[in-house]
Amino acid sequence: MIFAEIDTATLKTQLAEAREAYRQLVMGRAVAEVQDQNGEQVRYSRANINELSRFIRMLEMALAERGEADYGSGGPANVWMGVR
Repeated sequence: MIFAEIDTATLKTQLAEAREAYRQLVMGRAVAEVQDQNGEQVRYSRANINELSRFIRMLEMALAERGEADYGSGGPANVWMGVR
C-alpha cells in the first residue's frame, strides 16, 4: 500500500489540504499546491484537477482501510460517488 508508512494524522492533514485545493480550483483559482505522500509539493490546475481528485480518493481509501473513513463535504467523493 502506497500510504502504509504514513501515520493516520498525516493522512488526515493531507486529505484536508487536498480537499481545500480542490475547492479552490473549483471556485476559480488558477493553481493550488498540495504536499503529496512523498512530502513533495505538487501544483494542480484545472487542467489536471482529475489527478487531484484521484489523490483525494486514494487518501480516503487509505483512511477507510484503517477504520478512519472520512468522506467529508469538500471533496470530489460527494460529486462523483453520489449519496452516502
